[in-house]
Order: sequence, then structure tokens, then C-alpha cells
Amino acid sequence: MLRSAIVASVLGMGVMLAGCDGMPGGEPDLNALAEQWNTPAKQWSEADLLRLDRGQKFYKRTCAACHMGTGEGQVSVGAPALKDNAFVSDEVEPLIELVLEGKGTMPGFSHSVTGMELADILTYISNAWGNDSGMTFSMEQVDALR
Repeated sequence: MLRSAIVASVLGMGVMLAGCDGMPGGEPDLNALAEQWNTPAKQWSEADLLRLDRGQKFYKRTCAACHMGTGEGQVSVGAPALKDNAFVSDEVEPLIELVLEGKGTMPGFSHSVTGMELADILTYISNAWGNDSGMTFSMEQVDALR
């Protein structure tokens, strides 16, 4: 009986830690984020580094199955590459509308993510994989088009 309780406790702890994306206490390491995202051309604020981190996590859970973790997409399922994609680096309102409404095989996300979550995801994809737009998206921009 004690052994069952220990096994259940260990398994429960593993599930809890998995939700933290491997970070102790769930707190992102700002120094590591600065090292990952800051460049000589762009120094991100702490708030924006946290937005990029949240956006990356949301992307992995919501978008990566189709667009891949590398942003290379899967044409076979109708998911274009986001990597080095001018549309995600240059187009603010059309990009927000596309993700809210969906297109082709991509569902709309207007009812499944908050305005802040979508702003964070879009901030991430517009700056990941060589996109380097330097753009940030706001909850207000998303909600105005919702």
C-alpha cells in the first residue's frame, strides 16, 4: 500500500513538472531568454522576453503539430512554413485576422485562445526562425479584430 502511494506521488509530481515546461517553479530564466533573443540590432525588454517565452510555449502546444517546431510547416496538411516568411514578419492586421478566422485546413482560433495568448504567439512567430521582425503584438490589437 505504501509502495502504491509512493508511485502515485511520483507520477503526480511528473505531471505537475511537465506543465512547467521543465523550469523550476515555472519561472523563466531572463538571462537565458536574453541570450536566446537579444542581438546587436535588437535588445528586448524583460516584458517582451517573457512574451516571447510565453508565445513559444503556446506555439508548441497550439501550432507546432502542423507548422512544426522548426516553423518549416507541412505542405501536405496545408500548413505553410512560418520560417523566413515575410507574411508573418510584415503583415500585422492580416496575420491577426488569419489566425482568428482560419483559412483552408487551419481552424480559426478566435474562441480557443485569449487575446493575450494570441498576441504572444504572433510576437513569437514573427521573430522566430529568422523572421526577426522586431514586432510585438498586443492584446488590444487582437481584440480590436476579434
